[in-house]
Formats: sequence, structure tokens, C-alpha cells
Amino acid sequence: MLKTEDIAKALISLLEDDKKSAEEPADKFWEFAQRYNLEGRASGVLFHLEAELERQKEKNKAYITLAQPTSDEQVEKIKEIIGASNTDTELVQDKNLIAGFRARYKDKMYEANVKNNIEKLKQVLSSA
Repeated sequence: MLKTEDIAKALISLLEDDKKSAEEPADKFWEFAQRYNLEGRASGVLFHLEAELERQKEKNKAYITLAQPTSDEQVEKIKEIIGASNTDTELVQDKNLIAGFRARYKDKMYEANVKNNIEKLKQVLSSA
């Protein structure tokens, strides 16, 4: 028997393949569900779709740690630097950074802060 999670993943795959419109893949999915008497499992599929969309939303969120409070304009410049201009952002303050920022976006880390530079300098000096 098909799991609702697997059905949801298949539907997401269909939606990703058809970037133009979600209507056609959704119609095809519903035809599939009717053909195989899976209409009663639609709420389970919807649950898994919502969970996957939430995971994708979190993955596509920009997390920025700042050494000090920063203007919206500067935050937008940081988002532009990391390629996250039109995404949701979570800001955190960490005075241990001394100055600058640390950011994570789409599984990439960006380090542009004094603390990181001091650590790199210590490594270079200790290996010399």
C-alpha cells in the first residue's frame, strides 16, 4: 500500500517539474487518487505536503548573526551579498563576533566578522 508521505513526495516532484502552474499536476494527482480509490487518504497527503513545504521554507530562510544592532539597509546589503535578497530572514545578535556578521543560507555559511578573522590569524601564527 502506498504511504501518504510517498504520495506527497511524488506530488511535490510533479510540482517542481512543472514550474509554470500547479493546476495541471494537481489535476493529474486527483485523477490518480480517484483511479486508485485514494481520495480518503488526501488529508494524510496534505499533512505531509504542509510539513515538506515548511521544511523547504526553513531551508530557504536566511539566518544572519550580527555583532551589533544594524539598520534595515545594512541587512538588505548582507542579504544581497549572500544571494538571499527576497527571502525570509532571522536576525540574531552575538556580541562575541566583535564586528561584522555570520550568515547561513541554503546550506552555505558566510563569515565576515572580526572574531573569525582573529581565529584565522591565531592559526597562521601558531603554525609559523
